[in-house]
Amino acid sequence: MAQHAAQSKHRRAILQAARIVFDARGYADATVDEIAARARISKGSIYNYFSSKEDLFAELFVETFQVEHAEVDRLANEPLSAAEKLQRLLDHVFRRLEVFTRSGKLVMELWAAAAKKAELADAMAAIHAHWRGHIRAILDEGVESGEFGTHFDPAVASSLIWATLNGIIVQAMFDRKAEVGESSLVALKRGLLTALRAWSGASS
Repeated sequence: MAQHAAQSKHRRAILQAARIVFDARGYADATVDEIAARARISKGSIYNYFSSKEDLFAELFVETFQVEHAEVDRLANEPLSAAEKLQRLLDHVFRRLEVFTRSGKLVMELWAAAAKKAELADAMAAIHAHWRGHIRAILDEGVESGEFGTHFDPAVASSLIWATLNGIIVQAMFDRKAEVGESSLVALKRGLLTALRAWSGASS
């Protein structure tokens, strides 16, 4: 028990140090030596918990999104209509937009690194799959309840919705003049639900 607690403490210290170093240096310039120095442990000790810098970064990135996943999981289980759940999901993304854009540099680096590193690609794929899965579940609920028609593919629709939300986040990162405030959120909600109902063949 004591050994497990000590290992958990060391792992937590490494992740906290890594977060500071990655935020300050970026993924490419951060080194395991610097992370070890920040955590006040030996470089070799890090490899007792993480196989590589890529593995450490991937776990840190996934951990960061656990908070988002918990909120989306909670939302998915609320006794709301599919349309209301979808709108609440959009509310959550816009509410957290500042957080997403603040971590944008690391996200961009993760995407670039994921093209070459399987560990990072798997971590990124898991995050996207989690969000798409919840959107798909909401759309399926809407079809079952009659809110949406059956003349569309919820899998395709969920991918398009998630791609749209990703596009908004990227736009907010790089275009300081982009209008992504409350008016944009209202317009997106209205347009998305109208498009879904028209695409699916729903009567209202």
